[in-house]
Amino acid sequence: MPFAKGQSGNPGGYSQARKLLNDAFLRALHRVWNEHGEMALKRMAKEYPAQFVAHMFKLLPKETEIETDNTLEYEPLTATLGWLDEIVGREEDQEVSELRSRDRANSR
Repeated sequence: MPFAKGQSGNPGGYSQARKLLNDAFLRALHRVWNEHGEMALKRMAKEYPAQFVAHMFKLLPKETEIETDNTLEYEPLTATLGWLDEIVGREEDQEVSELRSRDRANSR
């Protein structure tokens, strides 16, 4: 039986049981995040840096308007690479070393 326009298939809205389950889940998630959230983020950044960065980008808006004067500045790249080195705490690999060398050469 089709429903009239604007009429819900569940006129009573969410069931009380569903609301209670959602509330209980969010309270449990909040407790776990308070206890382990920061530690989990640090561990992920150190052990899985590519996935960490990918998940960070998922939190950003999909589209944003950027105004630029079409000049490329290399200082932000150097600062970002330094920040990632601090988080990951690993030795630089060859690609990062080459990028830094190019960055230094281009900024002169």
